[in-house]
Amino acid sequence: MFMIKAQKDRVKTLKTKQKTFRYGLLVVLLCGMAASSIGICVNCTGVFYAPVSESLGVLRGSFALHATLSLIATAVTSLFVPRLMRRVSYKLLLIAGVAAATLATAGMAFSNTLWMFYLLGIIRGIGAGLFSNVP
Repeated sequence: MFMIKAQKDRVKTLKTKQKTFRYGLLVVLLCGMAASSIGICVNCTGVFYAPVSESLGVLRGSFALHATLSLIATAVTSLFVPRLMRRVSYKLLLIAGVAAATLATAGMAFSNTLWMFYLLGIIRGIGAGLFSNVP
């Protein structure tokens, strides 16, 4: 009788360890997803400062302002996302955010003036705010 109870306790312990591992793995995967969704919009921008600013004939700081505007737009949009998540389908919200960020980033490839980069940076920030920080 005692051995059967010990075996049941061991099975419970193994199941608990497996659940704990699964939850830990889930947390790691979700952190990776958050880092990738935020990192793509923020960390990749700096690579293009020098060549684009030279091509436009402006200073790097003037061009870098588009990234600041993008992050400000992301922050402001993130304030309204919880309300939007209650009213709009989550899938639609993500699709709209990814589409806006993607189209704005693609539009930057065809931009030839600084104000266009600023405008597209704001649009990209709004799109990123819909799919990155809060969701």
